[in-house]
Amino acid sequence: MTTLPPSLSPSRSQTTCASLLQELQIIWGEIGESDGERDKMLLELEQECLNIYRRKVEMTRKCKVDLHNSLAQFESEIAKIVSSLGEHFFSF
Repeated sequence: MTTLPPSLSPSRSQTTCASLLQELQIIWGEIGESDGERDKMLLELEQECLNIYRRKVEMTRKCKVDLHNSLAQFESEIAKIVSSLGEHFFSF
């Protein structure tokens, strides 16, 4: 399993998110933002975050598929080369 660098660890990102949320709530308090508007903005933030994660996951899935396709293509090329050299048995 891959571990995240300290700068990307969940605890650090939660702390950063928590501090930013706290700052946002302070600003909202200072400007008198209504609870309804606060809720609306928080919902928008959540949706934006979900959309970013979805795009990143989809991009990563595509990269994985591309890597698998490239690997299969290279394996096929290697098998052809080995076959042309007279080898009849070759497996990965």
